[in-house]
Amino acid sequence: MARPNFLIVGAPKCGTTALSTYLSGHPQVFVSTPKEPHYFATDLPGYRDVKTLREYERLFAAATPDQACVGEASVFYLYSLQAASRARASAPDARILILVRNPLDLVISYHSQLVYSRDESERDFSKAWELIRFRKAGMQIPTLCRDHKVLWYDEIARLGEQSERWLHQFGERRVKFVCFDDFVADTATVYRGIVEFLGLDDDQRTEFPQVNPRKSQRNDYIANFTERTPPTLVRAAMAAKRILGIQNWGILNMLRRWNTTITQPVEPGPRMRQEILDNYEDDILHLGRLMGTSLDHWLQPSVGPRTELSRSAQQRDRTALDLLES
Repeated sequence: MARPNFLIVGAPKCGTTALSTYLSGHPQVFVSTPKEPHYFATDLPGYRDVKTLREYERLFAAATPDQACVGEASVFYLYSLQAASRARASAPDARILILVRNPLDLVISYHSQLVYSRDESERDFSKAWELIRFRKAGMQIPTLCRDHKVLWYDEIARLGEQSERWLHQFGERRVKFVCFDDFVADTATVYRGIVEFLGLDDDQRTEFPQVNPRKSQRNDYIANFTERTPPTLVRAAMAAKRILGIQNWGILNMLRRWNTTITQPVEPGPRMRQEILDNYEDDILHLGRLMGTSLDHWLQPSVGPRTELSRSAQQRDRTALDLLES
């Protein structure tokens, strides 16, 4: 049975959902359903939709011979301490896509996503940041949180340290970095670079619609059901879909769409922003060395990440950065 030969491994809120959506439309690409099985992240058991190799291989069973690239996009693989080595043992020839973003913007957007997914109950980011030391001690963990390690906002965006694990396992030739701001500023050019990296034909894609903007829930009870569907019901639905040949029931998505509103972030003050950057400064410099580029501009508390490609988009409204968030 087929195993993946490419992995989108994170980071969260850097465009992984958008990228996997765009790639899934390429005729030579097959992306698993669910797209985030987190099979290799054994140290984050609450996020693993599949736990056995047989279940994992089934995710790719529908891939056709014409689909040369078979993959998945588990956003916490980068953060996981175990995923890189386990992925290397299972799929040593896989190509790895790592999406990166200024940690300052990443953690603020990431907190909003955790509130939406019910892993986080503290809606004020500054207060959630202050709770880190308690959460690391196993205290004040939200009831619906799948794993308290995802609440460690001071570590989730240490992208240099995390990327090094994947570079060590797969080597530079099989790892491609994608900067979120570049992806937003010139999606078509970045997408074509990714297609080339994966060894695919150019599909001439020109449309890149908005995918997964920042959002919130209207009703907490409905949100608890759609985002925390009982595991027994999920397994039964997946089994029924396989037997009946149904791709998607659509019921949860319908409820989720009704209950979702698009929102804008509440930005923390200058002192909080500087504290976040101070926490991540050493790792930002480390990531820049791994990527072979300077990321010093990320260390400016009042300015988001900027690269040569994205400077042409500096006059865009800040909300453009939400278009590709994942």
